[in-house]
Amino acid sequence: MMNDLPLAAPAGHPCVPTLNIGLTEFIEEFGDELLESLNRSNPPVYAGIDNPARQWVLDGLKRQPFPAQAQVVQA
Repeated sequence: MMNDLPLAAPAGHPCVPTLNIGLTEFIEEFGDELLESLNRSNPPVYAGIDNPARQWVLDGLKRQPFPAQAQVVQA
């Protein structure tokens, strides 16, 4: 694999051992923290709270959308 190739340390720098970890193991170990960090830096646009103005428009439709369709409109 490409990730298993040994790299020489740059001149003047000591050789530091590297840690090889698989993606699945990495996600299991750090996934929750990564998700929290992602949500802090990029908060979701729609968090499941309906917009009253959009709901008012939906309520005025002659044919009501299915619940999943209404959620897409709110998002």
